[in-house]
Amino acid sequence: MAGAGRPVLVAYPLSFDWSFLYWYFSGEGSPFDYSRCFGIKTAFAVKANIPIASAGRSKLIPNLRANSHHTHSKTQSSRRRHSQICLSGKACMGTVIDQRRLYSDQRFQELKTSLIGAPGICGDKACVYAIGSFGRREASQPSDLDLFIVSLCHGKEKEYKSRLTKLEEILLKADLIRASRALGFPDFSKDGDFLQHRTSISLIQTTRDKSDDAINTFTARLLLLLASKPLVGDDVHLQVINEVIAKYWSEFPEHGDCFMPAFLSNDILQFWRTLCLNYEARTSEKTPRDRANRKIRNYKLKAFLLKVYGRSGDSSRTGYGAPLFG
Repeated sequence: MAGAGRPVLVAYPLSFDWSFLYWYFSGEGSPFDYSRCFGIKTAFAVKANIPIASAGRSKLIPNLRANSHHTHSKTQSSRRRHSQICLSGKACMGTVIDQRRLYSDQRFQELKTSLIGAPGICGDKACVYAIGSFGRREASQPSDLDLFIVSLCHGKEKEYKSRLTKLEEILLKADLIRASRALGFPDFSKDGDFLQHRTSISLIQTTRDKSDDAINTFTARLLLLLASKPLVGDDVHLQVINEVIAKYWSEFPEHGDCFMPAFLSNDILQFWRTLCLNYEARTSEKTPRDRANRKIRNYKLKAFLLKVYGRSGDSSRTGYGAPLFG
């Protein structure tokens, strides 16, 4: 580890990783300067007294090889490369991700067991789920909670009413606030403005409607599908997801096994493009610390995009839905 010294990039293959990282750090300065790098392939060739051409991956000794099985999958190749990239000489990304997941799961379980009235209030009519860093299982100590409440409805069409009453909503939010404060979580953003309650019908009926963006149901629906984790009401959470997905197939029920979900794919692309545009607009002028945090968020966004698009090779309802939303 570099410690107080200067970090050196140790990589295999160095030619690829150096060019990728140098581009990534362009404009703000690389921690490896212009030439602090060390190639494992060259080192192995020198140590083994063999030509560079004979020092390929298959000829490396076992403890120098990556642990994962090599495939031609873009996602797998990306994970493989990034698992060997050191962040400022301190820790590899694979270790960081594992630590974040462990921390996220532990804190999430603590919050679950601290809730008193929420499970009874939600019952079989509502759910509470996390989005953001806890929804993606990449939270760290400073991370705040981003929670959504979604309830099922009853009644006839155009007269739907939430099964979760207004008083129950107040009591539910009070329990969430009490438990999160007791565990030392930061208070909910913007004085709880994002701790919202929506109905399942509102998420479904606005699909492909002109009001979808204006009332923000588009973002809420995509976050539910792509980056949510249930805190209370797991069965209701899964039911709402299935109902939302079914809406994208509603016009072709007889072709469910071969239907290409063009509208769903388009919504996912539009969602991520909007996130990227908003992100760039908010971070055009930042302090050095802010720019450093931006690099981390940029990396996390790219890694998550690789996971989303790398797993959606099968466009059938089962193949597309199971990995992406399961």
